[in-house]
Amino acid sequence: MKMIRYSTLFLFFAFACMFTNTHAQKTITQGYVWGVKGGPSYLTQKGHYRTGGSAYGWHGDLFYDSYSSESSNSVYFQLGYHQRGAGLSRYYLGNLHNIQLPRLRLDNPRFLYHNVALEAGVKKRYKVTEALKAYFGIGLRGEYTLKTNLQKYAAINEEYKAPIYPAENFVRHYQYGITMSVGAEFPLAEGLYEGFGELRLCQDLSTQYYQPPIPGAGYRDPYTGEQRDLNEISARNFTVELSFGLRIFRVYEYEL
Repeated sequence: MKMIRYSTLFLFFAFACMFTNTHAQKTITQGYVWGVKGGPSYLTQKGHYRTGGSAYGWHGDLFYDSYSSESSNSVYFQLGYHQRGAGLSRYYLGNLHNIQLPRLRLDNPRFLYHNVALEAGVKKRYKVTEALKAYFGIGLRGEYTLKTNLQKYAAINEEYKAPIYPAENFVRHYQYGITMSVGAEFPLAEGLYEGFGELRLCQDLSTQYYQPPIPGAGYRDPYTGEQRDLNEISARNFTVELSFGLRIFRVYEYEL
């Protein structure tokens, strides 16, 4: 009986020690990551005027990411400045006179919308090497247009008595859309800072610019020289953004 009792006590303490050691060795790291990012943007609009041309702009954000060593998923929020819009590579203006005058060419006109954007979404990370992580993200975005550069075309519209270029009064100031992103992160100072690069595809679901049909506008077409009406224009932003940034960790560790 004593042998059985001692054996039982020995096994109990052995399992207790094994459980305690294993449990103590598990370290959990949790917290959040914040940082800044920015870079160039490729701007287009679907359904915009004749050519649907492109333009270049800039963007910048402050962001927050959740962090846990136990999960490769995170939730993110970001707030920043984003240029939207489009451009026309070639666009000629005629005149309303009966005398045929040389047409005026405007080189690379750009229609820019300066927006503030708030975005929330999720990211999934994958370990590529010991020092490199890749990720994929998807988010929902809301934007507000602070100002535009359309006032520079107001004089031309006034000359033609019609909005042949985008006009300020047809701008819609509230937009929303979806964003898909891919990126790579690499350490700069272990446990403190990371650098990263990111490619984002930003598709608006709402219209940035809506101009209803204007029948009987009575202006001379800049391309054909004929009188014509103005058709409806409904333009949605689609932007490709390339970002580079810094991630700053604010985390704590504890043992289970």
